[in-house]
Order: sequence, then C-alpha cells, then structure tokens
Amino acid sequence: VHGFAAIFWLGGLAVLVFAVATRRLEESTVSALGRWSLLAGISVAVLVLTGIVQSVWQVGYLGATWSTPYGRVLLFKLALVVVALLAALAAWLWTRRRAAQDSGRPPPGQTRRFRRRVSLEATAGLAILVVSGLLSSMTPAASDYRPVVQGTSDLGAYDVDVAIENSRVGSQTVRLLVEGTSSEVPLPESVTARLSSA
Repeated sequence: VHGFAAIFWLGGLAVLVFAVATRRLEESTVSALGRWSLLAGISVAVLVLTGIVQSVWQVGYLGATWSTPYGRVLLFKLALVVVALLAALAAWLWTRRRAAQDSGRPPPGQTRRFRRRVSLEATAGLAILVVSGLLSSMTPAASDYRPVVQGTSDLGAYDVDVAIENSRVGSQTVRLLVEGTSSEVPLPESVTARLSSA
C-alpha cells in the first residue's frame, strides 16, 4: 500500500511539474489543480499513515531512532517529507485562493510562485525516493540496536557498577567494576554474579 501510494503521488506530481513548466496556467487548469490536490492529499495521507506503521516496525525502539545508521537516515527522510508537505500545502492554498477569486487567468508573478512550490515538492519527492531506496538496503534499526544497560549497587564496603552490552536475546557481555568505598578496603579476589529475569 505504501509503495502504491508513493507511485500515485510521485507520478501525478511528475505530470503536474511538466504541465506547469511547459505552459501558462489557464482558469480551467487551476480548476483541475483543485481536483488533483484532493487526490494527492489522499495519497499523501495514506503514505504518512503506512509510513508511520512501517517505521515503528523497522525501528522498534525509540533509542534506535538516533543511535543507529538506519534511524538517522530515517530522520533525514522525515525531514524531507516535512519539506514536501509544506511545499504541497503552499501550492494547495494557492489553488484554493485562485478558485475562490474566480478571476480568470492568474498573473505571471503568481504563476511563478506556484511553479516554485511545485518544483520544491517534486525535488523533495525525488530525494525521498532516493533515501527510501537507501533505507531498503540497510539493516533495520530494530535488528541493529544494541543498547547498553547500566546499574549501580552498594554492597556493604563495595560499590559495584554493572554494564550489560547487547541487552537483547542471545549472547551478552557483562562488565563488573568493583571498588571499595575507601582506600582501606581490600579488593575482592573474585566476584560471582547471577543474572535473573525480573
């Protein structure tokens, strides 16, 4: 569904860019733009909703969003989506104002601004497509995320710091740092630890 919505949005956007770049906008074209904006808005809404579901599934953990390569590239894609949405909103508001005025062919200056907004949306859309291709070749953040869990405990004359790396199902690395609460406390000869699920 996400892919089909993207194809519909970007395909329609390519036609729109070609149409506004090769001819001056007529009143009938402005009216058609309003209908196109409605269909584009529906496809973008589907894109955003399915993108959120897909991102939650691929990222898995909030911390993985900024601590994994996949998460950082996904944040960059999100920034591009915001740029595209703002450009699309500006273009849509322009068509709404033109339709409300019902004053015939738009002046050349206004048409130029509309073309810039559509071009910005198309450029952001193309960049989103490239970044999406990059994401599809990367290890999802949910599989790559290896958080470190740390804890501190006071055991009588000793302070114990525990760090568990790769706190996921599978092999683990556990580091224990045992220090005396004062320089007079001797270091223990050995330390035994047992982990259990809470």
